[in-house]
Amino acid sequence: MGRAAALLALLAALALYYAFHDRLWNASTWWFAFLEYFESLSWVVLVSLIIPWVDAYSVWRGPTKVIVTKHAHVFTNFSFAFPIPGERTAANLGLPDLLFFSLFLAAAARYRLRPGLTWLLMTLSFGATLALAVWRNLSGLPALPLLSLGFLLANGDLIWTQLRRDRTRPTETGPRV
Repeated sequence: MGRAAALLALLAALALYYAFHDRLWNASTWWFAFLEYFESLSWVVLVSLIIPWVDAYSVWRGPTKVIVTKHAHVFTNFSFAFPIPGERTAANLGLPDLLFFSLFLAAAARYRLRPGLTWLLMTLSFGATLALAVWRNLSGLPALPLLSLGFLLANGDLIWTQLRRDRTRPTETGPRV
């Protein structure tokens, strides 16, 4: 009986792992594909400068607050739970948080920035946001401000160089032959 229970527990754990992995993979892959619509690095930088403000508004006063307070089941279905040691509940990252993580990581690879450092700083940004929420006993914090900061800190000098180079590059005029 003990072996059967252990096997069932292992199979249940594997099923949960693969369900989470599949959900995370699908969310991430979508933004990697979406990056193709960004014509230049400047568009990604513009997004990284705007979304922290949009996310902060959404979490504190906008639609995310309404969903979390009045329709918690919706947030549960469209977020990823990360258990916090010593806590009864889990910290949840919303689907947009992980989608923008994927977008910025894909941009770092596509525009030959620093994908390794980008991944590290953005991962740490999620940890810092969760730690800050637990430390301040807050029900939620926007994750995208620190995520954007992680992307920009990891790549700021390379972004600056590429944007300046693109700005001074002559543009094509006239008909193509």
